[in-house]
Amino acid sequence: MPDQAGLLTRLLERIPPYGASADPDEQTRSALRPLVERAVALDSNLALLPPGESAGSGNACPNCGQPVGSLRSPYCSEKCKETAAFVRQFRNSLANESIFEPERMADFGQKWWHLQGGGYPRRQLMVPAKTIAKVIARANGACEICGAPATEIDHAGSG
Repeated sequence: MPDQAGLLTRLLERIPPYGASADPDEQTRSALRPLVERAVALDSNLALLPPGESAGSGNACPNCGQPVGSLRSPYCSEKCKETAAFVRQFRNSLANESIFEPERMADFGQKWWHLQGGGYPRRQLMVPAKTIAKVIARANGACEICGAPATEIDHAGSG
């Protein structure tokens, strides 16, 4: 397997800059750019997300180092669990070089975007404007969860 720093540099060359295209897949892939840039800058054995000071010790979350209140999971929250899973999958995809497949890269960009609190923009871009208008009209112009005026369909269930 090639060295990780070389793979990351090669990957960075294939990730489009954010805003360079209106194509939803390219926008989604571009979400990975800051993450990969950070990993290239760190160049420390692919430490994408450095753990907290006490990570892995006692009842501390192995992702962030915060205290864990449950014995059912080693993670302090669902977000930490999802982030750790993302890092493991990203490392594996980098090692077997499947990350270079455009669809795989877009999937990782989508997941990373979600983990950073950005939702699922790729999925939203695939919904026709007429469908969005019908959903908003069906909900009487208000969010079905929080009651705020509805302008988009971002946190409604998918069925």
